[in-house]
Amino acid sequence: LLAKERRVMLLGAPGSGKTEAAILMAVTQALAYPGCCGGVVAPVSTKLEVAWNKALRLVNALNWVKPGTVLVASRGRPAQFSLVNDATVHFVSAKRHARTAGSPIAGFDWHWAIEDEQQSIDEESLREVDARGRCNANFRVYSSATNDAIAEFQTRIATYETQDNHKVVRFNGLENVFTPLAHWEALKNTWPADVWERRILCKDIPLEGRVYSAFTFAESVRPPPDLGIDITEEITRERYGQPYKWIMGIDFGRLVTASVMLKCFKSGKERIWWAMDEHVTIGRTT
Repeated sequence: LLAKERRVMLLGAPGSGKTEAAILMAVTQALAYPGCCGGVVAPVSTKLEVAWNKALRLVNALNWVKPGTVLVASRGRPAQFSLVNDATVHFVSAKRHARTAGSPIAGFDWHWAIEDEQQSIDEESLREVDARGRCNANFRVYSSATNDAIAEFQTRIATYETQDNHKVVRFNGLENVFTPLAHWEALKNTWPADVWERRILCKDIPLEGRVYSAFTFAESVRPPPDLGIDITEEITRERYGQPYKWIMGIDFGRLVTASVMLKCFKSGKERIWWAMDEHVTIGRTT
């Protein structure tokens, strides 16, 4: 309720209570906006059913459900219920039934939204959730997520942590007082160390073979020894009909684009390629 950011991600270990926290936030938002609608979104129907059951169990125990308003999902209609303050909560699966079908999230007007298991929700669906807030200038989206090694999701975390209107709140499994420490220790003894640290401790663990440390002259470039004759212009003239002093290799990344500047040298019969420099740009191409 007090978040200044438009989007807040709760990044936690599996089984650490993320969905419970998401449902508590949904009910809190429904209380804060009487007579208004909000939405709970999950990646697939099975995950949505878990959130639905937890939410009903909570509001029924408190006797907050408005009689006759509990509607299970049917063709063309989401599962929903209303509270005694006339706030309505919709439960929607993000999964499309066909590639050509529209998003099930489209068409709603929500004052707030909750995304459960956000690591499994695609970017297009997240944009649909954002679009639902057209009726509330203070629209907020609260998400729960597991720190899975999904490239698109890891990029999303990095984006959240660099944008002013986004926020990531991390809590690891060991912080959940309701789960025995022996459970986490058993996983630690079974899982690879990097997987355990990423999923249970919610650490940023680079994926082997895919993530590299930043370029620095001290660590990445040795002073070029006597490599012989610089033949970069000669070989580029032969290949492209025009001499070039440098050859650049470019890696177009999602967040960072890196350009490595190379020269070619000839020592006897051997050709030696040497990385002379690197240029990195964030949010744009070189």
